[in-house]
Amino acid sequence: MLRGDVMRPSIDFARAVLGFLWKRLKYTVVGWRAWWFVFVPGEFLNILLGLATWYFFTFYLASTGRVGDIISYIILGMGVNTVLRSALVHLYWAIHGLYSGYLESGGFRMRYWEYYSLAGVPKYVAVVGFMVFDNLRSFVSLALYLVVGVFVFRVISGSLQSYALALSLLLTGYLATFTLGVLVASSFWFFVRYRELTLNPFVWVIDALVPVVSGMYYPLDVLPPYLRAVGELLPHTHTIEAIRVALGVSRGDIVPHAAVLLVYISLLPVAVLVFRKCEHWALRKSGIL
Repeated sequence: MLRGDVMRPSIDFARAVLGFLWKRLKYTVVGWRAWWFVFVPGEFLNILLGLATWYFFTFYLASTGRVGDIISYIILGMGVNTVLRSALVHLYWAIHGLYSGYLESGGFRMRYWEYYSLAGVPKYVAVVGFMVFDNLRSFVSLALYLVVGVFVFRVISGSLQSYALALSLLLTGYLATFTLGVLVASSFWFFVRYRELTLNPFVWVIDALVPVVSGMYYPLDVLPPYLRAVGELLPHTHTIEAIRVALGVSRGDIVPHAAVLLVYISLLPVAVLVFRKCEHWALRKSGIL
């Protein structure tokens, strides 16, 4: 058999996968175009009004220093966290949708994972498809935060090089947080049998804890030592602070923060292995899915 004949199925499979992902992206951007026209102005207004509240609130806090220093600190914290939250929880919700969601027509019900299996779409390609929309929306939200900070309140500035550095740190932080997100998604397999449980307690705790201890709104110095220690362990803390330093909002050294993020990224294969082990354990249990 010729080598080209052996590689042909792999090439066809890769084309099919890329074709599926392209269709999902096209559906998200083009198929939802009316939704985007509603979302972007609405999200812009929501961000503007929310930040305006903080903007005027800072006048009460800024007895010394400039108000712009505080509001720029908050804008970057809130904006960057929208992207990092996608990395943290959206894999879990994609897995949840794949195995718990279903299609229904004419009294016939089929789980999404069954539908994609019959369609020949690998389940984790489908998971990526589920995540495309939420991740795209989070990056758009971050862009709107920056628009408000740069052009409306005029409290964020920087050179092209500093923005390029901030973008590279954001992508690094996304991957680092995604490592934690894979571990969070692993918890799905422990609660899949409890269909009456609509909220995973692990997801709820982490989602609620991050804004408090990650330095979104204030430096970690104001926290009690035990909460500060938790914050120092989170990739969110190091991503947000590194980006603030890159854009001149905070003072400090980027390297220690970047080093922590790289450690998280190096642990991504371990997180994937844990996820696969949990998945294998759950699928061996009869009646789980």
